[in-house]
Amino acid sequence: MKETSISTKVIQLDLNVILENYNKPKFWKKKWTVYKSKALTIITYIERIEVKNNKIYMTVKPESEEYTDVKSHKTISTRWLDTSIVIPIGRSDYTEDKFLTDLTYACMRLIDMIELNLISTYSEYENASKLVRRYKDSLISIAEDFLDENKVTNSDIREAYIDRYVDRSVIPNYCWDVQKNMIYTVIPQEYLMCAAFMGSKRIYDDYAAMCKKVRKSTKIKIWLAQQEIKTEEFVEKMKRELDAI
Repeated sequence: MKETSISTKVIQLDLNVILENYNKPKFWKKKWTVYKSKALTIITYIERIEVKNNKIYMTVKPESEEYTDVKSHKTISTRWLDTSIVIPIGRSDYTEDKFLTDLTYACMRLIDMIELNLISTYSEYENASKLVRRYKDSLISIAEDFLDENKVTNSDIREAYIDRYVDRSVIPNYCWDVQKNMIYTVIPQEYLMCAAFMGSKRIYDDYAAMCKKVRKSTKIKIWLAQQEIKTEEFVEKMKRELDAI
């Protein structure tokens, strides 16, 4: 194994070492630090070996159970965040380069999970989440009024009708709009450092391009949507989606 240290510490795993030692019980307890920055350390280890399918499953996860963004000072739990890579046994076409690429993308997925969790702590996301709940509440209210008008009193029928109406309605994914807007802008340094020290130039260039995006404000869009669901036009539009009784 080679070790390279710049401003992060990266242990470059050797695929051959894993393939030569995966069947040794002592080797199963080993953990490797594959990425380390000021805020994040990522480790990997053998999770399980499927002899029947000739595959080694390696878990990739944060070493710590918390991540703190040094810029926003927001902290999230990373306790349940992990991903994995699969190493085929006895496959000559699975090369060292392919292994390191898989490992790099696994780290990127993990950073992506961390960033999405961080985004959920921002007021923009919280407002979007509240808006989704208000939208659903408006639909429930519309359905309840319709059932009242048609003198439907059976609680089971009412509940089934309302659930079906809400489930069939196309509710805008305001939360995803916020996530899509903010992704790659909250902790871009993690993507770039990880890509620089672990991946190929192609991977770095891909993420460098994505991290150049400019975050746009979603506040006006959410405010307009909040006003829309209060209007008679919205109510009448959603009434047309009600099933006849």
